[in-house]
Parts: sequence; structure tokens; C-alpha cells
Amino acid sequence: MKTNIFLVGIILIIAIAFAGCVANEEPSEGTGEETVVPEGAENKLNGFVTFESIESPFENASIRITLEDVSLADVSSVLIAETTLEDISLDGTSDLSIPFELNYGDLQEGQTYSLSAHVDVDGDGVFSSGDYLTTEHVDVSPSGVEGTIEVPVELIGGDADGGEAEELLSLTGTITSIDFTDSSTMILVESQGETEPVYSEGVRFVISEDTNIVGLDGGIYYVEDLQEGFEVRVFFEPVMTSSLPPIAEATLIQLV
Repeated sequence: MKTNIFLVGIILIIAIAFAGCVANEEPSEGTGEETVVPEGAENKLNGFVTFESIESPFENASIRITLEDVSLADVSSVLIAETTLEDISLDGTSDLSIPFELNYGDLQEGQTYSLSAHVDVDGDGVFSSGDYLTTEHVDVSPSGVEGTIEVPVELIGGDADGGEAEELLSLTGTITSIDFTDSSTMILVESQGETEPVYSEGVRFVISEDTNIVGLDGGIYYVEDLQEGFEVRVFFEPVMTSSLPPIAEATLIQLV
């Protein structure tokens, strides 16, 4: 009888010790190097897409707002978050700002983040003459944004003094040479497809301080980022020299 009582006591002690081990192990789940962000623990920013002016009233446009990591200047930006506003109409007489809300995850300290917006007026899904685009850096701090933030956009192909937008021509091809000078930069773009005879030897494009350079994802680039071999789509005014190859001024360069 004593032996049975002794065995029962040993079993109870083992059971209590095992339960204590299990209880102590449970809180350690997910405490390794990989951090798991709890569901719903997102950051939120509120802002306005702002227009300096509206060249022509538009209806049923879409606005894509993106938050990107632009820390590395020589590579494509990394998309962090995005949102799209549909059925946007402006007549140029009402408030020239469109409110938006963007949810995003935690940002890393030491990285550079930027907001941009593309107002797709014609609905073709790409940057084109008559659309509006952010052409400056709009900083978002990794520690968050207090209050509302403005994301300005300007007309692609518009006159700097607010004149009427010209119809832009475009050429898609490969950058085959880049000439840097003290006063300007010029790139030669050659197309592999069927083009007009005047483009048979490509087009040399002058890049000025007014030339916008963007990626398909909306990231902003600088002239120093361009390299030979890049595939680009160049929008330019329909005025060029009669030389071969002809020379034109680039309004917008889109990496494709």
C-alpha cells in the first residue's frame, strides 16, 4: 500500500513539472530573428494630391498614389504601398486638391521613402501627355507622418507659364550613348521597331533641368542614373533639327 502511494506521488510530481515546462515555453513563440508584425498593426497617413492649376477640365480620371523606398539612386525604387482613386473629375474652378488615405507597414530607419502620384487623365495606364505627375521628392519619415501631407502634381507636356499643353511625340528604344557636358546632357535613343525615316538613325535628346525622368512604378530618377542599354520611352515636343540623327528636347523620359 505504501509503495502504491509513493508511486502516485512520483507521478504527480512529474506531471506538475511537465505542465510548468509547457507553460514557460509558450511565451517564447515568435521571439527569433524574424519579427512578425501583428495583423492590423499598420500605419496610416492622410494626404492631398494637389494641383497648381488645371489646364483643361477632366472627368473619370484615376489617381495612383504610391509610397516607395528610393534609398538607392542607381536601381529601381521598391514599392511599399499604393492606393488608387477612381472616377476623379476636376473642372479647374473648385478646390484643386484630392484627399487620400494610405495604409502601410513599418518602415526601416536609415532608408529614404517618397510619395508620388500619377493622375491618369486619358485612362491608358501609362504616363502620357495631358496626365499629371509628381516630379519632386515628397519625404515620408520612417517614424511616421504627423498631420496631412501634400503630394503635388504637374502637367506632363504643359507650358511652364501655364500655356496650353502641346501634343507630344514619343519614341521607345534603347539608350546607345550618353554625352555629359558642363551645360547639358544628351542621349541617343535608337528604336528597334518600325519608325519614320527621320528616326532611322535614332534621335538625340537634350535633357534639361525641366526634363522629368520616371520609372514604370512612378519612382523618380535623375540624369546621373541613366545608363547605356536602358530601355526608355521618351516624350518630346514636335520640334527637332534636320540633322542626322535629329536633335529634340526631352520632356519626359520613362524607363520601361
